[in-house]
Amino acid sequence: MLASLNHPNIAQIYGLEDSGGVRALVMELVAGKTLSAQMKLGQLPLSTALNYAKQIAEALQTAHDKGIVHRDLKPANIMITPQGVIKVLDFGLAAVTDPAADSNADPSQSPTVIMAATQAGMILGTAGYMSPEQAAGQSVDKRADIWAFGVVLWEMVTGERLFEGDTVRQILAAVLTKEPEWERAPLKLRRLIRSCLQRDVNCRLRDMGDMSLLLEEGNEPDTPPQTLRQNGFWKWIAFATAIALIGSLGALRRFARQVEQPVIRFDVELGTDQEIKGRVAISPDGRRIAFIARDASGKTSLFTRSLDQAKATVLADKLEPGFRILPIFSPDSKWVGYGADHKLKKVSVGGGVPVVVADGLVADGDSSWGDNGEIVSFLTYTGWSRISPEGGAVQAISA
Repeated sequence: MLASLNHPNIAQIYGLEDSGGVRALVMELVAGKTLSAQMKLGQLPLSTALNYAKQIAEALQTAHDKGIVHRDLKPANIMITPQGVIKVLDFGLAAVTDPAADSNADPSQSPTVIMAATQAGMILGTAGYMSPEQAAGQSVDKRADIWAFGVVLWEMVTGERLFEGDTVRQILAAVLTKEPEWERAPLKLRRLIRSCLQRDVNCRLRDMGDMSLLLEEGNEPDTPPQTLRQNGFWKWIAFATAIALIGSLGALRRFARQVEQPVIRFDVELGTDQEIKGRVAISPDGRRIAFIARDASGKTSLFTRSLDQAKATVLADKLEPGFRILPIFSPDSKWVGYGADHKLKKVSVGGGVPVVVADGLVADGDSSWGDNGEIVSFLTYTGWSRISPEGGAVQAISA
């Protein structure tokens, strides 16, 4: 039954090997990292979470259509390939049920999901992701997976565990009694998450197919209603007019402050064995430049040079490949940001030990350090993303 789950978002089971009395499943080798590892960096951008959630939902729907309930869905059992494809793993606790069974039937008559039928009430699964009926040792159906999906989605968009405790007993108690703080979830997804996390199994979302419709709602852009009451309409008009006037006044003030800046020309002395890689960055105060150069041996270094000096100095050397972002200056011209070895770093223009701002990044675009102090970079997996120079979670701006 498990081998029949042929879906791009499910790790394929190829067969069963029996060697010397040791039996093992032969499975697809999935490259990448677990969702659990990615969430250690904090909450996921909403667009990324929705993308992952849609793929997880499609995988579970395929399993449910074949009468298979996973029963142990959690971030550690969800892989993300380098291409951003979700692979649901480890159906080791999966139960085979009758796909035609009525989910509204008496729970006492539903197909058993206990691995050892002689041990009535045996609890299987991971505590923080069990449905209430699963935690109570009762029989479960596909709606247990829907509960676990809701917990995983909550943790993706909030960056926090939903059910915690120092012991398994405490975690199970939280599953059975704790009411989520709904306001912490994005408004777009509250309806979906609430539908998944209903303790009364008869009130819970019944099918993963319905999940797809609610996920589409989460993907819809925020737009005002098509029809407005007359008084509401004029309020919007007044608000828009005020914003336009403020913007016009701001533009006039900026225009009045503009003064001509002299053109500055300069030469950069590198030496015969150095070659500049990419562009040269100029500090906002116009007094310094920064660039990356490579020597004849292939060693790549970050250089800076004050325009009142003749030679450049090395700020960082032996830059490893991977996430090689061209240098950028901070708004106050005191720091130079650059990327190497899948890390975004910053270093003082006066030299010193580079500081890691963000790790585990892959970029194929440019970066900028804005006047508001935030760094914007184009990352492979999340598109244009916002990064605080003080560290913290990377936030997607657009895919």
